[in-house]
Amino acid sequence: MDYIEGLVIQSTISSRFAMTAVNCEMFNNKSETANAVFKVKLPKEAFISNFTMTMEGMTTVGVVRGRTEAAQLFREAQERNETVGMVSMDNKNPTVANRPMKFNEFSIQVAVAGRTNVVFEMTYQELLRRSNGVYTHTIYVDPMQVLPHLKITVKVFEPQGIRFFNVTEPDGSSRSSVIMESKKGEVLYQPDVTQQQNADAELGISGSLNVLYDTEHSNIAGDILTENDIFAHFFSPNENALQPLDKRVVFVVDMSGSMLGERIENTKRALEFIVRQMRPSDLFMFLLFSDSLVRWPGRGYPMQASPPSVIAAMEFLQQNLIANGATDINMALTQAGLGFNSQAKGVYDMIVFLTDGEPTSGVTNHNAIINNVVSTCGDKISLFTVGFGASLNENFLKTLSGRVRGSVSFVYDTEDIYAELKDFFLRIDSPLITDVKFSYNEDLIEASSMTSMEFSEYFEGSQIIVAGQMKSIPSNFQALVSGTGRGDSRITLLQPTIQNVADLSSNVDGFLERLYAHLKIENLFLDSLLEKNQSRIEEIEEEALQLALKHNLVTKLTSLIVFQPVKQVIRGKNFNPNMPGVKTIDVGTNKCGFQVQSTAVVALSMLIALHVHCSL
Repeated sequence: MDYIEGLVIQSTISSRFAMTAVNCEMFNNKSETANAVFKVKLPKEAFISNFTMTMEGMTTVGVVRGRTEAAQLFREAQERNETVGMVSMDNKNPTVANRPMKFNEFSIQVAVAGRTNVVFEMTYQELLRRSNGVYTHTIYVDPMQVLPHLKITVKVFEPQGIRFFNVTEPDGSSRSSVIMESKKGEVLYQPDVTQQQNADAELGISGSLNVLYDTEHSNIAGDILTENDIFAHFFSPNENALQPLDKRVVFVVDMSGSMLGERIENTKRALEFIVRQMRPSDLFMFLLFSDSLVRWPGRGYPMQASPPSVIAAMEFLQQNLIANGATDINMALTQAGLGFNSQAKGVYDMIVFLTDGEPTSGVTNHNAIINNVVSTCGDKISLFTVGFGASLNENFLKTLSGRVRGSVSFVYDTEDIYAELKDFFLRIDSPLITDVKFSYNEDLIEASSMTSMEFSEYFEGSQIIVAGQMKSIPSNFQALVSGTGRGDSRITLLQPTIQNVADLSSNVDGFLERLYAHLKIENLFLDSLLEKNQSRIEEIEEEALQLALKHNLVTKLTSLIVFQPVKQVIRGKNFNPNMPGVKTIDVGTNKCGFQVQSTAVVALSMLIALHVHCSL
């Protein structure tokens, strides 16, 4: 059974924080029982915050528990001969563990009686990232059939004001209704049956709806929102007020045998584009590696990006970037660290590392490689990694880059390597401030509650968010952003714009607390990944667990337990109204207009799987 009668997706974005509700009704038009499969693709960094299922007048509610407790509840239900579903945000399959994935996929299968409807509702949340001056909210649409009713709405409210607002549609059309006001944007995408068939006669619409926008950035010190005892500081200054730093870049490019074909050719094209984009005051060099190393220029140190140097570098790439051999990551990155022969004031030093595989030559132990690279690079060089394809260990590359003041991005096999590499380099092409630090009234904030307050750099077109709890409602909120700018100049930015959410009628109640929890959990997971001390790792993960439980979020430390209703058990002497998953629903109508009747729920036959790799 795969007949979907209606799919309604509603997103509400308040100050870059998106809450998305997916409502799907399926109908078994056969006389016999059949399986219904509900699938939702989620953005990679989204957390599921709610799941319910309504069938035959009864509603099943997903309950978030810690992984250990969830596993125990799961086993106990099985021992009672009750089949129960458990959703966890990881993948224990050794062939795909730690492999990068573009999105997460939630999948649930349930047996539905003949001539019966089932309604699935799921909510997930996501903190939008600013990249190259754009916030992007992506909704994946792939129902695998033409739908009688398909509707997607996105409502955006940004108190700073909206600078531009665009949308791209999954079928490449321009049929969405788009409204933009000074602080609001709204999208309605509702293709009818004929329009869906024009995309594909059998499968209908397949792709993603992307809402792209940017906010105004009038205050160079940023903007602060407060709600009850929570505050969030959004820092994305108007780039015209700051000048990019000069930079020294060492490109470390994997040319092992696995890069053969389109991967190496597209990489070569992208590198030629990147070199042409560099400013004449920048310096750069190339290290091409497999199980051996080829460098340009031959002297082994970065060269100024003058027109003759750019031409010479492109000739070098054409002649030498040829896929062959094994992969010695340790050799390549330690040599790259040595390529910065001295520290230069006011110059930003970075390594751009492109690879598609695991270390197979020289030092191959992950921890040994990380320690060697950290030792060579010290605390003044940033490592930015791009991983190609699925033959990678995501945690290894994240830890490696994170320990060297950088980050990692992934280019998936289904994506355009050339376009993705160009986009990646443009994100890191213009560092504006280094060693960025945020400071607030010491007597105002709860220090232990704060998200990260120190950052290696701020890039043009990006954004930094700092959030935390306040001890009391401030009468004089003081904030300071400091760092180092072009020419080693000291930058101090004071007094961001401060607004209370209660004064902004279009914001969703309580959204700032959810935003804070989401950001704090992300920070804690990164801290855990980079931490070496096991006892400290356990403390960090316990804090993340408690935040996830408080806000009902499915993370790598929590699981979603789902119990399906059974009328016989509800009426039986063993019914426990306090059992997880039992919920009473008032008679009413849900968002799609489907009737929901009052009942309580326990467990029956259900299979649930979450095909997810947690990347945090």
